[in-house]
Amino acid sequence: MSKKDPFDWHQFLTDWNAQATAVLIPSLRRDGIAESYEGGRRDALEETAQAYGVKLPEGLFQSLGERGSDHEILAEARRRVEEVVALLNPAIHKRWPELDYFAEDYYWSVIRNGGHLFPPATDAEITAVEQRLGMTLPPSYKAFLRESNGWLTISSRILPAEQLAWLRDKSPDWVGNWGDESLDDCPEALRDHGIYGRQQDPARYRRAYLKECLEISGPIAEPNCVFLLNPSLVFETGECEAWFLAAWLPGAHRFQAFHEVMEWMKMTDLAELRRCMAKRRPLR
Repeated sequence: MSKKDPFDWHQFLTDWNAQATAVLIPSLRRDGIAESYEGGRRDALEETAQAYGVKLPEGLFQSLGERGSDHEILAEARRRVEEVVALLNPAIHKRWPELDYFAEDYYWSVIRNGGHLFPPATDAEITAVEQRLGMTLPPSYKAFLRESNGWLTISSRILPAEQLAWLRDKSPDWVGNWGDESLDDCPEALRDHGIYGRQQDPARYRRAYLKECLEISGPIAEPNCVFLLNPSLVFETGECEAWFLAAWLPGAHRFQAFHEVMEWMKMTDLAELRRCMAKRRPLR
């Protein structure tokens, strides 16, 4: 791959957004903005509202039915969610001023955002971030930011460029819990770290890299996962290594470019979405 990054981010992100939204729309038509089955969002919402002394109108939870286009269904769902937010958040913020209850849920985050895409970052914004961090961002990641300055996955939100920070500064617990450098002493550590694809063992990664990684995501439903860029390992393409770490995985899933980790996440997310919606099971 050349340093000009021929990866087609526009097509890739447009397709991901379209496929994911197509999975969510039938649930909105059938169950509305909060599923009423056991473990669904309606029970959690009503329990929260009751705890804060807020009455939520029954009409907000009705199914959205078969009338209207997918775009109209998503727009109505967004209106209803924003009404719930307007009713519930003031009561929540009296006790927890910094808490954004609805930002912690992928389903509602997508509805409120109108999809997964965000406005693009400008070259000036990207340059300002590079100057602040003292590094040049890899070409695949910069091309992504120029298409969408952020993204929503089931477990995480890819942050806008202005929120990027070094992992050691923003989330030092990741370095403390996953970066035990004594495990790098075995001669296989560096060799095995450089294996990618299906032959990779995620548990065999070089821990010393972790404190040099850039954190590029924030949690949605799961606080125990993170997307990283590792500028300590740069390939001939100009790309640096990209990681996905999660408490439910055996180690660091490592890729040779940012677009590769996003291709993997697209496949993983769409499969999980389809499983959950088909079984009427809440997303984690």
